[in-house]
Amino acid sequence: MVSICIRLALSIRNSHNGFVFTVAQKITLHPSGKNLETYEHHSYAIICESPNAEKITWYDPKNNEILEKRNKNRYVEQNSHTRQLVFSEPTRADSGVYTCKADEEIAKVNLTVIIKDLNKNKNIHRATLPINILVLGPITFGEMKNKYYVRLGDNITIFCEPKSMPPAQVTWLFNGNQINGTAYRLLDGNTDLYIMNMAEDKLGIYTCKAILTTELSSDVKQFDITVKLAVSPSITSIHPNNTVYAVANNTVRIVCRSVAEPSADLQWCRNGKKLHLGEMNATIEQKDNESTLKTYFANAQFLGQYTCNATNEFGSASINFTVEETIFPNVPVVHVKESYDKGFRFNIYQSPPMQNLTNFKIEYKKLSDNSTKWQDNDLPLKNTEIGFYSLNNLDPNTEYEYKIGACVNLDLCAFTNLSRFKTTEITTGSASSIMQTLLTQCIILLPAFLISFYTQHYQ
Repeated sequence: MVSICIRLALSIRNSHNGFVFTVAQKITLHPSGKNLETYEHHSYAIICESPNAEKITWYDPKNNEILEKRNKNRYVEQNSHTRQLVFSEPTRADSGVYTCKADEEIAKVNLTVIIKDLNKNKNIHRATLPINILVLGPITFGEMKNKYYVRLGDNITIFCEPKSMPPAQVTWLFNGNQINGTAYRLLDGNTDLYIMNMAEDKLGIYTCKAILTTELSSDVKQFDITVKLAVSPSITSIHPNNTVYAVANNTVRIVCRSVAEPSADLQWCRNGKKLHLGEMNATIEQKDNESTLKTYFANAQFLGQYTCNATNEFGSASINFTVEETIFPNVPVVHVKESYDKGFRFNIYQSPPMQNLTNFKIEYKKLSDNSTKWQDNDLPLKNTEIGFYSLNNLDPNTEYEYKIGACVNLDLCAFTNLSRFKTTEITTGSASSIMQTLLTQCIILLPAFLISFYTQHYQ
């Protein structure tokens, strides 16, 4: 590869201590052409290298200011001997003569960003004479893992396999910063990263950055890899006492929720045997770390013990649910106490009390809303026969319709008929009400003040 080299002749300068010899310097640019071209939105990089320089700087072609701040399309990356001028998605506005300065020496390169019609395979605009650019094989990453799960103290290797012709050079970043320190080791020509003694401050996003340069062209691509802390599965139950109540001729729903990294594989068993999809008319819905088992309860053969097993490569957990038969709940009696600007308060009576009741539920929407979608809130049971509840965060001066249900198994509910209520307008305290409040406070505090005054002056 031909390089642009600017050399400092060996020079001698005088100082108060005598003669000082200056070591010859060299600036090398990759790609090495003085006039370079790239296409709009095609990633591009120019590397300025000077092994002996104390400081290497790129300058903006428009105002000759140092390129330090990162913008949408252009930024500078640095390591010990190079400064990489990277264009992630260059536009015609990025064209110009860029200057790299290593200590007191400079090298210039004229970059022209051109528009190319890929469908017609011809240039619509060229600002300078055409120079052929050939990237024999653009960088691709293929199928690579983008997530790794680890435990604290583990040693892991993150693999990066960029494909290009000729082969690209790879550098690694962690959370946007270049990797350094003895806790890391580069393997296989810097393409793989070995991390020793994993700690919390090493969890995050690792970036494999591949740069390919030829004499007249370049390509740069990066691939982000997330390293997360592994979590063995644990299971939480939304069913009180892990008991699920079934009502004849209704659907039974059992929900199993796990916490795990990576997500756990959730499997169901009934009475100790694996439950297969379709068996006993069962359906299983999987969503992230949640599995819902549904089956139509027809007779007593559906009762018994159901087990949810959660497994990932770091551990396993299980939970047992007992399905018991119950009757459909009675419709609750609801008494609205008052409305206010953000909601309303109400009481719920369940008469006669039902032993297997799991919760109440309110479904509501604005009266002016013509959609069929209702909002809903689960209301926990109280320890008394009468439950006092409130619905908040509503719009003021708005009419709502609602219904309230008494439920078994969380969502098998007997609802009241539709009713309506209206929130009040937002009101501010009047002068008279403020004076009344102050007068009340004075009356309350006056006896204590008189007693304190008497104690201090007459005793």
